[in-house]
Amino acid sequence: MFNIETDEIFKNFPNRTNKLNRLQNIPLKDVWYQQYLIEYKSFDLTPDFRLYGYEESIKWNNYLKKYFPDCSKRFWQIADTGQGDQWFLALEDEKVYFYDHDYGMEYDEAGFKKMNINFRQFVHFGCLLRELEYYIFDKEIVKETLREPFVKAVNKIEDGLFGNYPYSAYFK
Repeated sequence: MFNIETDEIFKNFPNRTNKLNRLQNIPLKDVWYQQYLIEYKSFDLTPDFRLYGYEESIKWNNYLKKYFPDCSKRFWQIADTGQGDQWFLALEDEKVYFYDHDYGMEYDEAGFKKMNINFRQFVHFGCLLRELEYYIFDKEIVKETLREPFVKAVNKIEDGLFGNYPYSAYFK
């Protein structure tokens, strides 16, 4: 339970019909992020992690550049939650940030929360969330019995990550 290895995180992701030979207009050098864009298409890892493939990533980031140029100079949008919140990689350090849409869609600085993880860790975390949802909804295991092993697995990715997760209150 909750034993996903790093080399397995892209396992079962939906492949692109045609892999890209090179990436254009992507300002990030993270090899895991580049691999994802080259090989895989957009999909919902969980309801809180809708990962953008190459085309969708370009579309959303062009929108940011056009309407929110200050935000686009600092962040690259990589995913959304399906509820209005968004996930970004910072251009400066390529760390993941969460944006809470309750702060408004003008990308108020106060709405950004640094997660202190990179893209690989973000996807690893998303895979753990997918596994948790499987146990809760498909296997009907009471979430309270899953909390301790789940939190432990999440914090193995990055110490304190669970407490930094915007939706961690759901598990309290």
